[in-house]
Amino acid sequence: MELFGCEYHPFTVRFDGQTWIEMLLDQPGRETQTAVDLLKFRFRTPKVNGLIFYGDDSQNDYFAVELFRGRLQVSMGLGTYPWATERMGNVVVAGSLLDDEQWHDVSIIRTGKNLNISVDGISIWRNLSSIFMHMDMNRKVYIGGVPSFSNKRSVTVTENFAGCIEEFNFNGVQVIRDTLRSKPGLIMTEEIWSRVDWLDALGYPPRDPLLWWGPPTTTQQLNISGFAIGGNGVLLQDCPPPTADPTVITFPRIEQSLVFIKIERSGGTSKVTFSMSFRTFNKGGVLFYHTVDNDKNFISFEMEDVYGHLMVEIILPGVNPIRYTMPNEDSAAFNGTFADGLWHSVYFEMSQTSVRTVVDGREYTTQQTFLEPLHFERIFYIGGGRPQRFSFQGCMRQISVNAQDVVWSKLDPESRSNEIVNGSCLITDRCSPNPCKHEAPCTQNGETFFCDCTNTGYSGAVCHQSEYFTSCSEVGLFYGQVAPQLRVIIDLDGSGVLDPITVLCDFTDRGSPETRIEHTDVKFISVDGFQNPGSYSRTLNYGRASRAVLSELTRRAVYCEQSVAYRCWNAKLLAKPQGFGDGTELTWGWWVGRTGRPRYYWGGGVPGLKMCECGVHGTCTGNSLTCNCDGDGSDAPPLVDTGLLTFKEDLPVWEVRFGDTGTLADQKRAEYSINDMRCNGDRFFDNTVTFVKLDANLELPSIFAEYEFDMSFLFKTTIKDAVLMQNVGRKSGHFFELRIRSGIAFRFAFNVGNGLQVLEVTTAYWLNNNQWHVVRLERNRKEARLIVDTNPAKVLVEPHERSFLMFNFDQPLFVGTTQAFTDGYVGCISNVLVNGVIQDIRGIVERGETTYGVRPGCQPKCDTKPCLNRGVCNEFYSHYYCECGLTPFRGFICGREVGGTFSNGPMVKIDLSSMGDSFGTLEEYITVGFKSKSKRGILMQMLGEGKTNFIIVRVNNNGGITVEFDVGFGRFEVTTDYIVDLSSGQHHTVKAWRTHIGQVWHLQVDNYPEIVKDFRPILSETADTRLDKPRFLFLGRNDSMLQSSGFDGCMYGAQWNNLFPLRMIFEDPKNPNTYVEPPGAVTENKCGFEEILPVPEPVEVRPPIPFPPNLTLVGTIEDLTRQRMIFGTVGSLLALCILALLIVCCRKFTLKKGNYRTMEAKQVVDNVSTVDEALAAPTADLPEAQTSREWWL
Repeated sequence: MELFGCEYHPFTVRFDGQTWIEMLLDQPGRETQTAVDLLKFRFRTPKVNGLIFYGDDSQNDYFAVELFRGRLQVSMGLGTYPWATERMGNVVVAGSLLDDEQWHDVSIIRTGKNLNISVDGISIWRNLSSIFMHMDMNRKVYIGGVPSFSNKRSVTVTENFAGCIEEFNFNGVQVIRDTLRSKPGLIMTEEIWSRVDWLDALGYPPRDPLLWWGPPTTTQQLNISGFAIGGNGVLLQDCPPPTADPTVITFPRIEQSLVFIKIERSGGTSKVTFSMSFRTFNKGGVLFYHTVDNDKNFISFEMEDVYGHLMVEIILPGVNPIRYTMPNEDSAAFNGTFADGLWHSVYFEMSQTSVRTVVDGREYTTQQTFLEPLHFERIFYIGGGRPQRFSFQGCMRQISVNAQDVVWSKLDPESRSNEIVNGSCLITDRCSPNPCKHEAPCTQNGETFFCDCTNTGYSGAVCHQSEYFTSCSEVGLFYGQVAPQLRVIIDLDGSGVLDPITVLCDFTDRGSPETRIEHTDVKFISVDGFQNPGSYSRTLNYGRASRAVLSELTRRAVYCEQSVAYRCWNAKLLAKPQGFGDGTELTWGWWVGRTGRPRYYWGGGVPGLKMCECGVHGTCTGNSLTCNCDGDGSDAPPLVDTGLLTFKEDLPVWEVRFGDTGTLADQKRAEYSINDMRCNGDRFFDNTVTFVKLDANLELPSIFAEYEFDMSFLFKTTIKDAVLMQNVGRKSGHFFELRIRSGIAFRFAFNVGNGLQVLEVTTAYWLNNNQWHVVRLERNRKEARLIVDTNPAKVLVEPHERSFLMFNFDQPLFVGTTQAFTDGYVGCISNVLVNGVIQDIRGIVERGETTYGVRPGCQPKCDTKPCLNRGVCNEFYSHYYCECGLTPFRGFICGREVGGTFSNGPMVKIDLSSMGDSFGTLEEYITVGFKSKSKRGILMQMLGEGKTNFIIVRVNNNGGITVEFDVGFGRFEVTTDYIVDLSSGQHHTVKAWRTHIGQVWHLQVDNYPEIVKDFRPILSETADTRLDKPRFLFLGRNDSMLQSSGFDGCMYGAQWNNLFPLRMIFEDPKNPNTYVEPPGAVTENKCGFEEILPVPEPVEVRPPIPFPPNLTLVGTIEDLTRQRMIFGTVGSLLALCILALLIVCCRKFTLKKGNYRTMEAKQVVDNVSTVDEALAAPTADLPEAQTSREWWL
């Protein structure tokens, strides 16, 4: 094996806790302002606390790196406004067990508000809470410690760093290197420093005198950083290697009383002592155990498994049991636990008069006199041994029992478990970096970790999946009809970094719910005694709503407003104060938006104009051009300036500043009111697309997630089986798919190399019911979860005994189909969130990146109401179907009249007795269209039970329409009084209906005046107005009329309540309850109407799959060369073979040929001896000679 590389000559120094290096940025011209900060170094230390780096400035910027409780803690702030009262600090913790005297690599990179911290290759990303983007420093920057810890922002420790630091690089400055050459007294004596070859020591290549004619490089020229270096103490260049501790042992697993060390000491003593140091992350476990008589009487020193406190339990004969717990007194220890991964020292002593315990220097003593002499046995157990109790898991060192050290090499191998490891501490911190999201606390045992999601607003094994809806629009899908207003918690980015907030959702307008952000100061608040401009200050409290959350809320809203009001008594608002500053920007009052910038306009005004609403419209009182309150006070106070703030980029009002309110003794004062912010619309909820082709799809970036992946979206469809999303990895074989199955189940399937894993939620309702449904799914290192709507989560537990396999996809995420464009989905998909990031699926369509088979927004085809004449539209998204069964029409969109030609008075009789409707009617709706030239015939008649139970609509002999009826209170008629003859061969539509429990008749033909006849004056309250038990429905005539009296013409659009008799005549198969007499006398006819057809949709053709311009269809260069050699050799051999074959063939057909054809005479006579005789012979076979001719033109 060969190793290639360069020699590594790092610049390393050792700090002793009293030494530090200074970068003198406080000198003139040395201050810095950076948009990007880079800090890289390596360190090694046995200490758990120590300040490594600190810098700040006078504008509340600071940057601190410290080792706190064995972890790297980075604190950073990018400054605040001078008047700001809220803190803008950020604290990030990374790494664990960093006090192990091993080298650890640290990289800290800040780019704007994004912070990345890497410790030993494990990175943590954070988004800084700040209103600025730059880091300003104009004071000293300290490396390794500070002279004093007072007034150091966000510094937790009180100790300087003690250990080794190597290659410390801050924003391109090699601090240790520059310290070596700039401050000789800080590292070594002047004499030694002057003899050092700094070109070689600093890594510069040697210069050949034959090629270098310039002057020698001086030490001043080597200081290329331009920073002045200072410091205190003496830095040591030696960094001795760590010394191994032979007393360290590791208990790797937890088992009930099986893993322990058995120690033998001299028995019969009346005193027992033991001491040790331990570190662990696991709560629970026995550290020391001694029994007197087979576990009935014992001494047990252990850690309880709830909080990780230490517990002493003593049960001996002749004395009351002793039991007490000892919490960790370190204020930074969570719940006082000792399971924090730090070394803790323990000393225990029990004598005839007392029990004494010392933990981390804190003493616990119990004074008690034992009545019987104490007598201890020879056997002691370390790390376990107590029945029915778990063994200790972690590390121990410096173990001593009865003042004798436990030496591993001297122990009997049979007295110790084979799994115990000596010489190193091998515990693992499974909570670093914290796998629990959203600042949820993490606990662990020997096998896995646990997250406590209480009060975080998130659920799941790692507290990653949000428990709340993303907006009021989404809440309205499920609870919009519960109440007109609901106070709910929403999480704008799902599992993202934004915290959930409480809002008030107003569903008065179901199409656009209103989101109201409330604060605590909505009433009028008095301002008095603040004379200087902006001297009164008040920050509004929006609860958990941070600036980042409010920015996202207003960005997604279509419109936002906030009402403000200011009532003044001789106090000015936006006038320029005299004698304060230059007056270019300053006004008596202003407000601060969420961006932290002052805003010098009031309600109804606009940015850039220092005016209120009256100033914009020119309606201010007095001589004021800005606000009513800025006038000369001629009007009686109070004056009022009120209006709406509608500029979204500034909202909401974060802070108010007022002045010019005099003193408490004068008449100048003011009151102000800031109402809640109201927002309408939700661009995220409108981020919707509609799939209208079964092979249409969108392509999103492939799924990427390190340890946590989550997705949420809404869908609305009518398809039963379809793939909504699919992602595959061709190289890795990984697979991800979301599918709706059978209309009632939703499936989440994936494969990361360990077989297909399936989660399926089956609902008690249809998922393809054309209603919105919410899907939330998550996969993390502990489990996979699927939630559909408000159904219980389906959970698949990841086995913890094997490593977690991440998704590895090299293909885009297909939305709408599989990767092969099959199993297509049609319907709407909205609100796609992947790992808290909004996927702009609508933008893909609107920008024209994908257009085939997709539409922006949710555009069901039935929303355009394509079905005519009250036809019911059935949505299929790729197409639609009009149900015309409850209309008197037919056709694709119910646009074809169903009519019949009645020639020579035929009769249509429909038997209703078998239809089950025998209850009768009090009110009817009758309509029928006709075209006729004869003044006779029944258009429609309903005959009930008995002779006096009928309603007839007929054409009278005057060419009008008569409704004749008898439903129990007598026979009456209602007749049209139009002067128009309706039997003129024109189309007419008759409508007749009863109201008021059958006591009022209405009759209307076409658009002629409606005829109303009220029978209530002649009817009693008990009059019978019911048409009882309908039996038969007649068209044309009834069975008691002659054929010559029947209707002659064309009838269409017939309807009696929910019956459509003309449709029943022409049903296929034939309706057995319908009779036509004579048979076939009524034929289907559209009565002169043309069918209305839908406008044909443009034909869409899937575009061909683009050929990738950089696609290489051949192999590597080596493979291509080999292929060329093979093809060349084979081709040459084939050419040689063909050439040889041609030569052989030519030789065969040309050499030694026996017969060949000539133009000579053939010898045909055997006795001819000469040629002349042969030519003279009559049978000579002579060639034909042609005579040549010459033509003259």
